[in-house]
Amino acid sequence: MLERVIQAVKNGKRAIYLAPSREVISSVRESIIEILGGLFYIDVITFDDLARNIAKDKLTSKELISTDSSIVILEEILKSNSDIVQYYKKVSDKKGFVVSIYNTIRQIKKANLTPEEFLEKVNKIDDEIIKLKSKDVYEVYKTYNSKLKELNLYDMDDVIKEAIDNIPYSNYLRDIDVIFLDGYLDIFKNEEKLLKEIKKNYPSIEFYGKIPLKTNTIESFIKDEILRVYKEIGANVYYNDVQNKFTNLAKSLFTFEKTNIEIDAYKLINAPCIEDEIRQVAKMIKDILLNEKVDLDKIALITNDMEDYEDYIIEIFDEYEIPVMLSVHEKLSNVPLIRNILNLISLKIEFYDANKLEDILLSPYIFDIDDKQVLRQILKEVFKGENIAEYIDKLIENDAENKEKLIQLRALLDDIANLINFNDEGYFKEFKDNIVDLIDKLKIKHRIINAYNSGLIDLDIMTRDLKALLGFLELLEDLQNVYKFVENKINFEDFLEIIKENIINSTVTIKTKPSYGVKVLSPDLIRGTNYDYVFILGLNEGIFPKAINPIGIYTTKEKEMLSSIGINLGTKSFEDEKEKIRFILSIASAKKGLVLSYRTSKEDGSYTIKSQYLDEIIFVLDLNKKINGISPRCMRDRFRFKATDIYTKKEFISSYSIGLNIKEIEDALTGFLDLHHIKAHIDKGRYIERLRWIEKSFSNFDGLIGREKANIFNEEYPFNASKINYYSNCPFKFYVENLLQIENEEEDDLFSSISEGNIFHEALKEYYKYFIDRNYEIEYDEDFIEDIIEILMNKKGFFEENILYKRKKQEILDVIKNFLKTDIEFINSANLRPILLEHSFISNDIINGVKIKGRIDRIDMEIINGEPTGYFVIYDYKTGDVSKKNLPGLLKGTDVQIAIYSYVVEKILREKGFNPKFIALLYYSISKTAKDGKPRFSGIIIEETKKKINVAGSTATLIHENLDVVLEHIMKNFIEARIEKIRDGDFILPLDCPNNREYSKFNCPFEGVCRFDFDRIAQKVR
Repeated sequence: MLERVIQAVKNGKRAIYLAPSREVISSVRESIIEILGGLFYIDVITFDDLARNIAKDKLTSKELISTDSSIVILEEILKSNSDIVQYYKKVSDKKGFVVSIYNTIRQIKKANLTPEEFLEKVNKIDDEIIKLKSKDVYEVYKTYNSKLKELNLYDMDDVIKEAIDNIPYSNYLRDIDVIFLDGYLDIFKNEEKLLKEIKKNYPSIEFYGKIPLKTNTIESFIKDEILRVYKEIGANVYYNDVQNKFTNLAKSLFTFEKTNIEIDAYKLINAPCIEDEIRQVAKMIKDILLNEKVDLDKIALITNDMEDYEDYIIEIFDEYEIPVMLSVHEKLSNVPLIRNILNLISLKIEFYDANKLEDILLSPYIFDIDDKQVLRQILKEVFKGENIAEYIDKLIENDAENKEKLIQLRALLDDIANLINFNDEGYFKEFKDNIVDLIDKLKIKHRIINAYNSGLIDLDIMTRDLKALLGFLELLEDLQNVYKFVENKINFEDFLEIIKENIINSTVTIKTKPSYGVKVLSPDLIRGTNYDYVFILGLNEGIFPKAINPIGIYTTKEKEMLSSIGINLGTKSFEDEKEKIRFILSIASAKKGLVLSYRTSKEDGSYTIKSQYLDEIIFVLDLNKKINGISPRCMRDRFRFKATDIYTKKEFISSYSIGLNIKEIEDALTGFLDLHHIKAHIDKGRYIERLRWIEKSFSNFDGLIGREKANIFNEEYPFNASKINYYSNCPFKFYVENLLQIENEEEDDLFSSISEGNIFHEALKEYYKYFIDRNYEIEYDEDFIEDIIEILMNKKGFFEENILYKRKKQEILDVIKNFLKTDIEFINSANLRPILLEHSFISNDIINGVKIKGRIDRIDMEIINGEPTGYFVIYDYKTGDVSKKNLPGLLKGTDVQIAIYSYVVEKILREKGFNPKFIALLYYSISKTAKDGKPRFSGIIIEETKKKINVAGSTATLIHENLDVVLEHIMKNFIEARIEKIRDGDFILPLDCPNNREYSKFNCPFEGVCRFDFDRIAQKVR
């Protein structure tokens, strides 16, 4: 075929070389350049490039739109013409439906069918559901085409149709002598039509077709696909004639026969996780490079799951200092700077979000603040929600100590309000210009560079943030081009949701792909190319063959029915055959060596099985005995190093830490590792661990650090009421979080108990606040609570992306609805009314010389005939069971929060002019109350007033005259005693680790860091 190219060029003609992938294109271009010295008169391109070259004269007056623009236009069509769909009417406004119908329209265009031709074919099928669905598709497809014509637009899938129409008039084909098609097994119907029209209008052009490999499976597939097309256009057909042991193996696959081919240059490996799988492969490649003269670009990694494998490949190959041809990307949503900008503009609609305010104030790129931590602490202490500005104004008058910082905070809030003073409604471009102006006003680019010059950030962070800022601005520009087709104005909240949705899916290139290195390819890209060594990764079911997503307009069965009448929308049987062929060609691409790798478990630890394709190789080569002799690797095997296997600093540290004798390779490693420093650091850790065991009494290595090192907990330190509880569970965890200030930043995940609990708290506050502020009678309003949950979840960024989130949202709604029904009935029957909700406090009066802060979830006051009686109830909401938080439990110190709250609430009520009298101090279970349909609470319940809240006679209660004694007992023996131990620097591990208790809900992110060992601690206790 290359000889024919040279002949065409020598005759003064031009040649077109069509290839299905960038790898084939790159390979062919290199070969031609090597022979001719350049690509003169030869275009090595894809079908899309060919179509654009033919149609470019015709398309000069039209605008090409992106996929995103097409989807937005379809959304607008469905909003303004909702009656054009009937079967899918209920979901026509959902983004998922719009994307699905767009993908279906694309496939119909590739099938070279107009809307009318599509509907005519479908009507031949005897299936009413398919007809109803297809009528919707037809109407949307037809309206979409009309809209593009009206706006003088075209999309990527229109290019080939435009090219077909322009073939007789295009100058591009005038002096073409020959067209080659290399590596194609099938082509779309519109591509087929393009070739036939070229042949019809230019009969002198010769066609050549090359099949990458001749096997029974490939022949069976292509006879009705590309071979049929080649026959119809009179193409000369050639097969790749490369012969070696791997092509012979490939030809034997899926033939139901074993082979006697002897292959010694292959290897089967397994791994318990992706990290271990890639590390094994990196070691093999390192060995190859050290022992053979092999070009890196003659080594290929093949994966059908780039999303899961890419980051591991980049990280581990970088550790091994092996260049790999992958770009390093970062999601825009993961870059703190972009989150800062998003949080800032989000304050336009949620100005009183304390977390967002804190994030903005602490950002080095938005405000110049000298003492950020002090300001952060003040914000946490004074934040009150909607009336924050007025509240701060009052504090400025009364708080002399923090007056300067409060004035600064007040000014910063004013600055923020001015910065985000956008219109509530406008066109996308107007809002986009507002954001760009905001970024310019803040001089963010200048601040990033200054932060680097002043040493606040390193070069990598500066590069990341500058590229992320540029990527964000480019995203805004791209979205403006997308939404310029929207005729109506949008509100700012919708604009913000569009930005958030697109940022989640956007990445920025932090490091461009190197021009030389190991190649990482999908099976579709490798066909028609060859490499010395091929590593096929992740040979597990669901990856090889790749699982086909069944979601879309048509079901799998319906797609098969449509295929039977010539409309191929991607049937499972068709895609399965293509997957087989891709695997066959992947095997055939190896020349010297082949490594087949599979995992024994998924990343979440669940079981996974080998791919049926790997089973096929095992069958063909009769390898059952061999593979049965290969032990499955487990997670522990990752740390079983041999000295000769150590290539990196990380591996050296791991091996030395577990006591591996590495003297035999120290000389080799000394050249590129500071072994003395590494060994000294590890030896120090070993020494500390030894002291933990040999010392008979507790020391600072066990958490007994002494008063001097714990001096942060002085009179100015605000102890959190809930954290005093946590100290009793595990003093060491308290030490790590509060003294070392190592925060466990839990991902704001809807499925975490913390996030769910926060939603419950905020929802109940918003619900009751509405009735209290308006002095309405409290009643159950289902629509209102649904609206509250919807708003809260949107604010937290929880969108209905999949069925799990929808299900979780419904679970939250069910719980909060059932709780509210029960709770409202309870408080109305008991003549109670909430008077304070989510009340934050900070007090120096509870314990002398101790500052305590906290947040009281709710206080109810008894109201009789419209007048408060002074009787009140304190609640602390819990999501779980509260049965152990009863009076006997509190007397043992299991929980101290409500005892602290009692002092605060009594003072508040007295200041408001009430004569406060306790009914109860309760831990109130939201989930149990919702489930049982009756209030489920425990705590301190006063005997004389228990009937007011309908408490059963068997419940442990307290007579009122003993209340002060009990509260003083809890205060002295548990609260004051714990605070004193904290100030003494006593953070010794408990004898009974709460994380190890059966059925414990205690969650410790520092498990293992504390070196908890029952025998060691018990010995010291004794």
